[in-house]
Amino acid sequence: MLKALLEEALRRGGAVVAAAAEDKPEPGFPASLPGVIPVVSTDAQGKAARPAWLSRWTPLAAPGAEIITTVPRAGYDLLSGSYQATAPVSGVVALHLPRRPRRGPR
Repeated sequence: MLKALLEEALRRGGAVVAAAAEDKPEPGFPASLPGVIPVVSTDAQGKAARPAWLSRWTPLAAPGAEIITTVPRAGYDLLSGSYQATAPVSGVVALHLPRRPRRGPR
């Protein structure tokens, strides 16, 4: 059902941004769906992850090393990975959508 909803969002010109698996042979679901923008993280020096699947998918990259975030019962923690990098990429994509309302994010 989630796949159908994401495909409908893309069909209507929406943008779907998803954290990608950086240590797997594919970006994973939903990052591997056609039209979805996969995201990988960069380290503290700005070096982006280079997953094995780069020849088939083109990700965007954003800082994802030791990002402060909220966690249940603990308050705050530092986490790393593509999940932390996805939020800023989503924001940038959202800012660009009004410039291309009928064409979608690609």
